[in-house]
Amino acid sequence: MAEKIAQSVMTVLLLLGAAVQFNDPDPVVWIAVYTLAALLCLLVALGRPLAPVMLALAALASCWSAWLASGVLGQQPLFDEEGREMMGLAIIALWQGGSGLLILKRQKATEANR
Repeated sequence: MAEKIAQSVMTVLLLLGAAVQFNDPDPVVWIAVYTLAALLCLLVALGRPLAPVMLALAALASCWSAWLASGVLGQQPLFDEEGREMMGLAIIALWQGGSGLLILKRQKATEANR
């Protein structure tokens, strides 16, 4: 139950993140990233997780965040657009990666108990 609530809350937060991207210079990319992450959270909340897709998104977001980090090193990241993008990707990477790994672990335990 707690997982469904957490995933539902994250779905709403990610959709809000997508909504504020409309004033971004490249909104389509960011709206797509946030919406995909929100959709994956919603699927977990509905009991239909796609762990491999979650882990793929986590890997992509991690690499992208690290690449952006190289441009904002030594700066206050929240005052720079690339810094905020880096932080958003890091949140997506951590949430999707952690959720995906927990789902895979649960699936393996279920298969082992059969």
